[in-house]
Amino acid sequence: MYAIGSVADFPKFRKMLFENGVFVTHIHALERTEGTEIIENGAWAISNFCKDKSREDSHEAEMATSALCEVVKKNNRKTQISS
Repeated sequence: MYAIGSVADFPKFRKMLFENGVFVTHIHALERTEGTEIIENGAWAISNFCKDKSREDSHEAEMATSALCEVVKKNNRKTQISS
């Protein structure tokens, strides 16, 4: 999760990740994980994926928002703040 978030921080690479389905895979992995540190890194990675998103990309933003809401519901206070 951390490595994907680091790569997603750069617009050129972020676009490649989206084009190759990594964002959707990342969301699904985040929804299935239970580890607090992994979830925190996953939430941070999602924020990098969502940088510079336009209205045309609202589907990705909706997926990210939904995933982050689930993270907030099922985890501890520290993770909720990170999300």
